[in-house]
Amino acid sequence: MPIGVSSAPYAKFTKPGERHGGEIVDFRVVQTIDFDSKRPLYLEQTDDGWKKSFAAFSAEDGRPNDPICQWEITVDTGVEDENGDTERRIFVDPRKGRRNTLLEGKRGGDAVSIALKKAKAHRVGLEIGGTFYLISGEKVRDGSGPATNTWSAEYTPPAGGVGTGKPVDETPWLVGGARYDKQVELGKWEAARNAGTAAAQAFVPPAAAAAPPIPGTGNHASSPVLNPRPATTGFEDEPPF
Repeated sequence: MPIGVSSAPYAKFTKPGERHGGEIVDFRVVQTIDFDSKRPLYLEQTDDGWKKSFAAFSAEDGRPNDPICQWEITVDTGVEDENGDTERRIFVDPRKGRRNTLLEGKRGGDAVSIALKKAKAHRVGLEIGGTFYLISGEKVRDGSGPATNTWSAEYTPPAGGVGTGKPVDETPWLVGGARYDKQVELGKWEAARNAGTAAAQAFVPPAAAAAPPIPGTGNHASSPVLNPRPATTGFEDEPPF
């Protein structure tokens, strides 16, 4: 199911203590969109560490950047809204932050992990048919950074028990509906780089045209036969890859 097929409204968390959830009917890993520019986000590895980027490929060596992804969990709440919809999409940041001793999870990934352990489902993970709820907590400040949301979660395995439901699909969808496989993308980059290297090594530049003799001097040193000019030997520098 490509990105954008699900038309279910997303659950809005506007204040601490709000709780949204229901039976899991769909689960996808989708690329995060920048709120202001509406452009897909990537992580680019630089000499100064990882940084957010809008570029799909590194500006330094052309290596594919890693898409920043989030979980899109679609649940059936069992309650119709004013439009007759019962489904809601819940977005969860899967990354884990520093644990807070008073709150279950600084990030959504912490909350889900804790909920799975409580349900003894941490070895299997979320399953289609299980029941999932996400609860917003108070904002906390981590060091000198801005205050961020905290979360807790509740999870109940499918009626048949842990492992009886359909496993969730953890292959990311990129913006535009394409599947993302990091190893495949790195393989494409390696192949292109190696092809460029082979082409550069196989390239034999044409020999330079022979210099004409200096007229009227009879100087054999200027003869293209007795003293031909050396042909260029290829690249003076290493090829780019």
